[in-house]
Amino acid sequence: PSALNNYLDCSLRFYLKYIEGIKPPQEISDELDNSVLGSVFHKTAELIYREIGHLRKEQKEFPPFVVTKEQIESFVKIETRLEKAIEKAFDETFFQREMPRSRYNGEQLIYFRIIKQFVLRMLRIDKKETPFTIVSLEGRKYRDVQINNMRLRVGGVIDRIDRKENTLRVVDYKTGGSPKDPREMAKLFSSQ
Repeated sequence: PSALNNYLDCSLRFYLKYIEGIKPPQEISDELDNSVLGSVFHKTAELIYREIGHLRKEQKEFPPFVVTKEQIESFVKIETRLEKAIEKAFDETFFQREMPRSRYNGEQLIYFRIIKQFVLRMLRIDKKETPFTIVSLEGRKYRDVQINNMRLRVGGVIDRIDRKENTLRVVDYKTGGSPKDPREMAKLFSSQ
């Protein structure tokens, strides 16, 4: 979805990023924005579920693991455990070094609380769905597609794939904006 939105917003930016592989330089800033909020949230969710599944940080592929109500409750009940995951996500995605929360500025503390509320909401929703099996976290999935005489590589990062009973579910976390409910297929490819 992000790649399609980039294409609709600016086809040159899409071409440079996804075809040529040229990424814009990362700006170092003390200010937070919605993309940082989303990145920290995604990383927090990944860290929580990696901890539940006993997965090491460097472990890209892993065996599917079951998530139980009790495991989720432990993150909700033990506040320091949840907050530690959020701090680690801030360290990795925003500060790019260890930074104790005691040194956060006011805006960073506000974002911390917002992310905490988003994560708690996600955990409450997930708790209602337990047990489920996580199959993939932040997985890169690509496929080559032949269209006319062109071979295209399509795909991207999938936030989470899990299995509930016999249903495979693709979970796409959203932290901003209001959900859009397109009435027809063509609306999915319109920036309005």
